[in-house]
Amino acid sequence: MSINIGLDIGGVSLKLAAIGSPSDEALFHNLGEKSPTFFAASFPAGSPFAGRPLILSRYRRIQGSPFQSTFDLLQELYEYLPEENVEGIRVTGSGSQLLAKILGIYFENEFRAIAKGVRTFNSEVRTIFEIGGESSKYLRLDPEAVGKHLGIVDQRRMRRGNGVVHRPAGYAVAL
Repeated sequence: MSINIGLDIGGVSLKLAAIGSPSDEALFHNLGEKSPTFFAASFPAGSPFAGRPLILSRYRRIQGSPFQSTFDLLQELYEYLPEENVEGIRVTGSGSQLLAKILGIYFENEFRAIAKGVRTFNSEVRTIFEIGGESSKYLRLDPEAVGKHLGIVDQRRMRRGNGVVHRPAGYAVAL
């Protein structure tokens, strides 16, 4: 049990990332070679996850059925990676809270997930614009917060079509 899965279930699309331990390298390689849905990626040398296998799914439209799309994607993954090797699953995105509750899995706040992901791949990033199918997000990260907390200084969610910017109070999230 060494594989951790992250799912981003949005209003329009679904994406998956899976991280394994070095002993899972052969399983991940096989998945990336044989599946049209998944491809191998890698962490940068300076990342705390460097040397661990990483698999990403291709962009998948959910076509109004987030639960079925998620089920189908996980079924495809489990054709190559045994389900019993999965240690945990986390979900994020606008379509994920209900799914997390139904399946009894952990829900991750979108702002936190974005900040953690960007910090993992490039700790120098200070400004993030995330354009999604349902909303867009702006995050400004504190350069002094690397390694201490996520340092989200400012965050804004912009809803599509109404011109309204929702701006919750800025905060820092402890890791």
